[in-house]
Amino acid sequence: MKNILLIQRKKIKFYFIRNIIRGSKKLNTLKGRSFTTSLIDQLNNNLVIKKTHLLNKLYFNKLSSSSDIIITQFLSETLLGLMFKRVLFFCISKEIAFIYPLPKNWIIIIEQNGINCNKFLCINLYLILSFIFGIIGYIKLQFNFIIFIKCSIKNYSSKKFIYLLNLNNEKQFPKNNENSYNVFNW
Repeated sequence: MKNILLIQRKKIKFYFIRNIIRGSKKLNTLKGRSFTTSLIDQLNNNLVIKKTHLLNKLYFNKLSSSSDIIITQFLSETLLGLMFKRVLFFCISKEIAFIYPLPKNWIIIIEQNGINCNKFLCINLYLILSFIFGIIGYIKLQFNFIIFIKCSIKNYSSKKFIYLLNLNNEKQFPKNNENSYNVFNW
């Protein structure tokens, strides 16, 4: 039974890889080799959020002008990677609508470049992914808050620490007590 599942998994993987290769060849003959890189560049240059929202003011208070750029860079780093190209090539080879979690501005650019997109599913997947990112961010924020509270309870400020830097220099050690390692008695 285990061998049958392994064979089926390999067949499915081969099916997807074969269709991705076919789609890339088809796209290269129709639009040229640099189409995907130029499409990703166009998506990177288009800002996802162009308005000032309450959340932008809350999270990026002093960086209000560059908050749109920060959000666009994060989304382009997480969404426009290798999987984006694979899904694009697969959809082109199967001649189906492109379905991938993308914001509305990016879907418009993709459709302007002649690729059929399913807007409803793309936007819903994007909203679900944004919700997941929000939940993960909230959990990390709570975890960091717990660590902060835990460290403040231990009260590290009551302990005295002394940091000594560059003690390997010969000018700092007196020459008469070279065998002693007690720095404070020198």
